[in-house]
Amino acid sequence: MIPELPLDVISIIMGNLKWTDSVALFHCALTCRDWHSLAQDYLPYSLELTSASQFDDLSHLMVRSGRRSHAGFVKFLRIIAHLIPHVFGHSFKRIQTLNLQDIDWQTNPLLHPGFFTSMAQFNLVTHLGLYACRFCGLQDLRRILCAFPQLETLTLDYISWIPATRHPSSPGTILSNMSACSARTLILSQGYDRSMDCFSQADFLMLISKLLLSVEAVELWITSTMDLSGILILLRSFPCVTKLSVVELFQKPEHLQQMVLPPTSAPEPPIHRIQLAQLRLESDDTNFFATSVECFIDAFAPGGLTRLAIFHSGLATSLGCHLDMLMRTFGNSLESLTVIGSGIFEVAQLSLAPCTSLTSLSLDVWSDHTWHTLWKSVAEILFHITSAQLQELWIRLDSGSRMEYLSDPDVAARFFDELDMLNVSGIDHVIDREKFSQLELVEIQLGPFHETGESTNHKVEAHVRRVFSAWDIWTSNAITLMMRNIKRNPRRMILFGGGVFLLSP
Repeated sequence: MIPELPLDVISIIMGNLKWTDSVALFHCALTCRDWHSLAQDYLPYSLELTSASQFDDLSHLMVRSGRRSHAGFVKFLRIIAHLIPHVFGHSFKRIQTLNLQDIDWQTNPLLHPGFFTSMAQFNLVTHLGLYACRFCGLQDLRRILCAFPQLETLTLDYISWIPATRHPSSPGTILSNMSACSARTLILSQGYDRSMDCFSQADFLMLISKLLLSVEAVELWITSTMDLSGILILLRSFPCVTKLSVVELFQKPEHLQQMVLPPTSAPEPPIHRIQLAQLRLESDDTNFFATSVECFIDAFAPGGLTRLAIFHSGLATSLGCHLDMLMRTFGNSLESLTVIGSGIFEVAQLSLAPCTSLTSLSLDVWSDHTWHTLWKSVAEILFHITSAQLQELWIRLDSGSRMEYLSDPDVAARFFDELDMLNVSGIDHVIDREKFSQLELVEIQLGPFHETGESTNHKVEAHVRRVFSAWDIWTSNAITLMMRNIKRNPRRMILFGGGVFLLSP
């Protein structure tokens, strides 16, 4: 007989079993209807069927238990595509993320006749991923994409086409009978396998864009399989895109010669602004870095940018002039700028003079220099800002100080000296300039975020209270100076910790 325990107590026990004994948790789910309902919140929501044997094991389990619906907790399913028609559709009613892999019409041309119609069983799917898939043509891809009425995000990773099925018609002819799917976000990861492709890169992106008429955000993971000119083609192919993220941009020097820009006769990109663009540059090759920035500028300059985020790691020595080039190109339209990188202030002075419409600025820099030295570089940047519309200023400086070593008196003394010098450098003097009269929020974080003992925290807090006596104090692990200007009545506080606590208006 099942013990008469309150359901909330049983729920707590199941929560502990999630981490300590998953088998026992599954047994709890099969005990009775009430326990089954409670277990739904704790059972693993991810299921991978990447082999026929795994699928057979699951089938036997469901048949033996007599509860085909017990898999209803699964929200993420990764499965070999040819198994789709055999999946118990009513058992996976809550699937939201579906990843299909290894669809290959060349090695397995005779898929189950119910392959496409069986997709309808996953009617709640919002995220679809296609990995290492090779299609006969665009019609097959279209039938898959359009099978999910609630699709929001599509990931394409190494998509290719069988060379023997080269379509005799032009891409424009293929498009005439295609209906669009509902996805609004496209993640193009690794491009596609050019060696197996029967379309050019331009045709591929144009065709995909016609299938995804609703796409507003595109996320690119660009490697050597997709050259940088794809960014330009992409913008011309997706007229509704307002957000584009180049999440990773990495190519080896030997791939530079493969870079072919679209001809000058190519149609101009649509005249609209990209609201958000993220550029992440990771390269050890100076020439590639320069070419990357130039391609990025060519892609966005005609329509302008309102928000730009630059994530950089690699050769900081090549950063200065290219940052300046980006600022000169987008200064008139840029409203929000984020720069994150290592060693940026050591070799480059970021000039924001061209950014006359800037309302939000975020600088996140790590270096071995002291906070005082880094702040002087920041103060120089702020001094040359021409925008009188700046409302938010976020600065994080990681000087490499090791707060976990503050129990050492010598280390603590140097640490406190740095704080004293930072105060002397005049943070308030910089922030209180007339051109920053519109500032509503200022946050200056001093990292890194290392755990310190309680006694050390008290020492740091006491010192900071004395040095920054005009600021309110909050306590945690790292230091954040924050000011919120409400109706010209500024309040300041120092926050120890990585979290952000805003003062209420």
